Amino acid sequence: MLIHIPKTGGTSLILAGVPGGHHVEYKGQGKYMVILREPVSRTISHYAEQLKEPLKIWFQRYHMENFQTNWLRKKLHVNTLGEIKSILKKDFTILTTNTLTEQMKKLGINIEKRNIGRGYIPTKEEISFIEERSGEDIELYQWVCDHISV
Repeated sequence: MLIHIPKTGGTSLILAGVPGGHHVEYKGQGKYMVILREPVSRTISHYAEQLKEPLKIWFQRYHMENFQTNWLRKKLHVNTLGEIKSILKKDFTILTTNTLTEQMKKLGINIEKRNIGRGYIPTKEEISFIEERSGEDIELYQWVCDHISV
């Protein structure tokens, strides 16, 4: 069952037949799957869908600070980053967007990438702004890249 964080490749998996979506809740039974994405690129991809207002205003209006970590807090019903890591390590297959196609092949699922970026190129100031407000997301993503494999 895929717990789909927006802009992390979940549409490709759902279209390939992996059950799940934005509304899946963790119940602590069975095996779950989640995809994490490098936090700055995930935020820029999310922002590029709209481009109706400056990035900083959009970021604050839509509560993008530590978006992936906060999404998981809500879905996993926990408060701390440590609790998230513990549950992910125990009950989840954790994937990352940078090697998603290869990881899925190892699981016997061929996927076709969907929703490829819209070409928005952020400024250095926008990247710094996102990084400064994404500390937990950056820590979680680095932990996944360092410790978790399919």
